[in-house]
Amino acid sequence: MLKIDLAKAFDRLEWSFIVSALARKGLHDHFINLIHACISSPTFSVLINGQPSHKFKSSRGIRQGCPMSPYLFVIAINE
Repeated sequence: MLKIDLAKAFDRLEWSFIVSALARKGLHDHFINLIHACISSPTFSVLINGQPSHKFKSSRGIRQGCPMSPYLFVIAINE
């Protein structure tokens, strides 16, 4: 029996792996570059005592709640 924690896998996908999975599907380079820009450009901040912290960037993973996330995850996990 194999048990996989997909919640952790969702956060640990490397962007380079997603890009290569999209390329293996035969998608156009321009489209892949647009997807990469969408998943790698967001910045985040955390509320501490009601005050936002300094912004920081993520280095991997797909944001939960993004409309593209489930599709990218399925493509990556099927590679």
